[in-house]
Amino acid sequence: TGGHALSSAATADLFQRLMTETLGYDTFVVAGGDVGTVVGSQLARRHADRVTALHLTNAEYPTGSEPDLTDEERAYAEFIQYWWATQGGYAAVQSTKPQIVGPALNDSPAGLAAWMLGLIDTGAQDHDVEGAFGGRDELLTNITIYWLTGTIGSSFRLYHDAAAIPPEQHARRIEVPCGIAV
Repeated sequence: TGGHALSSAATADLFQRLMTETLGYDTFVVAGGDVGTVVGSQLARRHADRVTALHLTNAEYPTGSEPDLTDEERAYAEFIQYWWATQGGYAAVQSTKPQIVGPALNDSPAGLAAWMLGLIDTGAQDHDVEGAFGGRDELLTNITIYWLTGTIGSSFRLYHDAAAIPPEQHARRIEVPCGIAV
């Protein structure tokens, strides 16, 4: 988007308009993962009259301060907060200082590859980065796309914009049927 990214709320509103005004659907199902979890969740919250179901590949990340958490939900919140403290450095940088790290990664293919491999390693089982990403060719293709298009910095904007969403908006429960595949 040329250095300007839409917020997750604006992206959700744009998707809703695409589905209803452009494609003509009264209702639709939403699926998302990673940043798509934030956008999909925003769609379900903001347009519950249009979204009939939501499918996510990860849950949103609770803080533990949400009201009425079950014991299992509270344990998950504690795990997530620990994970953010030990593995979430990339998200802290991308959500607070995207303008600092983006140009540096656009200037160094080795730096870009190291950054992306480090991110993938946070979710890779037994540090099998290639396996977690679908193999070496897919991994290198993904890194190359970011390198050739110079878009790693703009890809950070949704992290920055998501961090600006008021906590009370994240705390609102999603009322449409939702399935999560972990």
